[in-house]
Amino acid sequence: MRSQYKILFYVKKSAVKNNGKSTIMGRITLNGKSVQFSTKQEVYIKAWSTQAGKVIKTTKTPKAEADLINKNLDTIRMRINGYYWELYEKGDDIDAESLRNLLLGITQMQQTLLIMFDDFNKDLKESVGITICKCTYLRYVRTRNLLAEFLKKKYNLSDISIRKVSLSFIKDFETFLRVERQLGTNMVSKYLQYVKKIVRLAFDSGLIRTFPFSNYKLKREKPHIGFLTEQELLSMMNKKIGIERLEKIRDVFIFSCFTGLAYAEVSRLKKEQIGTFFDGREWILTDRSKTDNLVNVPLFKIPQLIIKKYEGRLKDNRVLPVISNQNTNGYLKELAAMCGINKNLKFHMARHTFATTITLTNGIPLETVSALLGHQDLRSTQIYAEVTGQKIINDLPKLNGKLNQLEQAVYSHNFLSLKKVEKIYYDLTIDE
Repeated sequence: MRSQYKILFYVKKSAVKNNGKSTIMGRITLNGKSVQFSTKQEVYIKAWSTQAGKVIKTTKTPKAEADLINKNLDTIRMRINGYYWELYEKGDDIDAESLRNLLLGITQMQQTLLIMFDDFNKDLKESVGITICKCTYLRYVRTRNLLAEFLKKKYNLSDISIRKVSLSFIKDFETFLRVERQLGTNMVSKYLQYVKKIVRLAFDSGLIRTFPFSNYKLKREKPHIGFLTEQELLSMMNKKIGIERLEKIRDVFIFSCFTGLAYAEVSRLKKEQIGTFFDGREWILTDRSKTDNLVNVPLFKIPQLIIKKYEGRLKDNRVLPVISNQNTNGYLKELAAMCGINKNLKFHMARHTFATTITLTNGIPLETVSALLGHQDLRSTQIYAEVTGQKIINDLPKLNGKLNQLEQAVYSHNFLSLKKVEKIYYDLTIDE
């Protein structure tokens, strides 16, 4: 410890009580400033050793009593030292008065970033399955753990006072996520958004006077949603696979491509979730684990055949042979190489393929796709609405047909002469 830091016990000899004893006082000295406090311990003056700073055995003070008082004094010393090091490791300002106040319970320990995160996550966990999904809770836990890793690596701290979270701290954490963890812009923004939530709580509670995120703008990029084209999808479906584990992964992936269900929904899909609707078709009746939105998905021929393939072969009424998400994504990379698909294939691309290749490219309205995906609003679905080359090819004949009908109507009724049509078009282009 620093040489300026010292804890001393002494007897208040000038104030002898009616019982003949005096109070043992404590003194904390730090950086030249001292504060005193009562230890609540009493002793006869003759039983106090100033040199040793403890109680000794005398005629009126038996050894057992002396040992008990000395033990209590040691406990007080240990508590003060504990407060000192706790504040020191968190980077808080330390003075003698704050140590005394902590000992006496006059003030609470300064709130720290990770403690606030832990408290928030504890409350959040109780809401899982009620107002939030488990994946949201796990992302907050992940953010807290990344902060702990950052604090240790950057500052060699186990925690930090919430008052020390500054704009430079936020930028340093962003750099850590980008460089050390090699995360993309949107993922970095998401983690910083969770940190911002905790710091906002501290600001609203009056624990900090300024809000460090006021001068910080979270950066986001428009995500590029990867998906399989129709040719790539057919290549995977027609590929003969002699490896059972890859064949199962292929089947589950294709099933998701034709239903739009995410990994979480596919992994817990059971027979009782499949029923016949009023149209006579089999439908999957489930809810999105991410939003708890009700999702009704029609079962087309291909996913029906996949279900039939594994019928009676799985336990717990499960429909598909789903393994862990991590292993699934690992095997999908093998599968992509086997099928000649030069893409970083991940399971979530199946959902994107359903949205883009299976539905939107084939002219299904965005509102219908949004309902099939279980999105809460159209903004979530619009990220899939990339105009693919195949969709342009499919739509051009429709446009050409409508223009032909318009031209025939114009000329058959002699509504406008060709020259008049050309002049109107010319005038319109000039105005533009």
